[in-house]
Amino acid sequence: MKLNIFLRLFTMLALVTVFGLTPQAEAANRAGAITLSPMVGAHIFDKNEGFKNSGFIGLNLGYNFTKNWGAELVGTSSRVAKDAVGADDFTYFTGRIDLLYHFRPDERLVPYLAAGIGGALLKHNMPGDTYNQDLLADFGGGIKYFLTDRLALRFDARNVIRHEISFDPITHGNNYNNFMFSSGLTFQLGGKVAAPAPALAGPVDSDHDGVIDSLDRCPGTSPQEAVDADGCPLDSDSDGVTNAFDKCPDTPAGAKVDANGCVPVPEVVVIHDTDADGVVDSEDHCPATPAGVKVDKLGCTADSDHDGIFDDSDVCPGTAAGIKVDAQGCPADSDQDGVLDSFDNCPGTAAGKKVDAKGCEVIYAAMVKLNLEITFASNSSVITPEFKPQLQKAADFIKSHPDKNILIEGYTDNTGSAAMNKQLSQKRADTVRWVLSRDYGVDLAILTAKGFGKDNPIADNSTPEGRKANRRVVIRLAE
Repeated sequence: MKLNIFLRLFTMLALVTVFGLTPQAEAANRAGAITLSPMVGAHIFDKNEGFKNSGFIGLNLGYNFTKNWGAELVGTSSRVAKDAVGADDFTYFTGRIDLLYHFRPDERLVPYLAAGIGGALLKHNMPGDTYNQDLLADFGGGIKYFLTDRLALRFDARNVIRHEISFDPITHGNNYNNFMFSSGLTFQLGGKVAAPAPALAGPVDSDHDGVIDSLDRCPGTSPQEAVDADGCPLDSDSDGVTNAFDKCPDTPAGAKVDANGCVPVPEVVVIHDTDADGVVDSEDHCPATPAGVKVDKLGCTADSDHDGIFDDSDVCPGTAAGIKVDAQGCPADSDQDGVLDSFDNCPGTAAGKKVDAKGCEVIYAAMVKLNLEITFASNSSVITPEFKPQLQKAADFIKSHPDKNILIEGYTDNTGSAAMNKQLSQKRADTVRWVLSRDYGVDLAILTAKGFGKDNPIADNSTPEGRKANRRVVIRLAE
């Protein structure tokens, strides 16, 4: 490319710069702006390519996604020649897309980094117009200096790697490390412009308490005082002394306080113990205790075993902690079932009902039972087909006892927690109940399934055979 072309381009850029210097708004890189950058520069070729260094012209069309991030479509054109004397020359076009990151986007001088990919086209200026199409990758950076909000000077430097993919079979696949240096102008169109802050007429917050004067009901507040939404000093305990001067900020409501916000201490304190029980009247909850009666720290009759019955009325004064007692301080059995209330899981059992050790009514009796020879895999409630004869046996047993309710008991071995085994045994009993109803015509209403977990083992759980035997189901007539 001839030198006078560069001179003309630079002259044009200078004229545009001079005529575009009228400031219009804050000069900065703007989000949402479209950018147009005419550029001129120099192309420094890898010495292994055999090209002479040349000038180029280019045009960048970009868009700023944010103040920092943007993208550009870049195209350049140049005329290059081989180093050899008399060698043919080429027209060299490049096109790429670059991603840019701008630093200090709110300043006039905005540095940036860039990287991108694209392609190159070498057109051989000879009869036949041979083309060579290659791949490009570039990285580098530059600076923009904003003369106005719409116009910036721009300087750019890139390392461009060209990968040769055609044209010369000898050099096919070679990578060449080239450099491109350019300068030009960037025109910025549109984008988001921050609105200028409105000028404030006069002081907004005269006493600097954080509440503007037009809303401040206490405009002369001292700067060190915390204030509420109305600009008035805070008084958290409502004792009439503001927080800034309150030395006792947690005074109880209604208490009389001094200038420091504290309750005055009386000069003379007279201590009285009217009932002579060792507890002063101001702390005595039972001020008329008879003489000689043992009292607690509140001045009331003592309760040594802490069962709620005072010692002078406690028939059972040594009751263990946590035991429920009756009005005489003795362990209570409210439903008279022989199980004390403290251990009774069913405290409302009706009179005369038979109960177990936990005070609950015994619902099922061991009258007649059938031990099904159905065993289950560990942690499973699935009944395998080999146990169908056992299910038929259970159906025949149930049908031989018409008008009787049937209890289906599920059991497990001792592997795992008690809660898990209780749940698993219930699943096993439920499975047998539903299979008997679904496949063998047994009335579901007379069947009750109950899981007993690892209780009542019939074999030693320390052996595999014993644990297998304990994973079972029992059919029993219920009362």
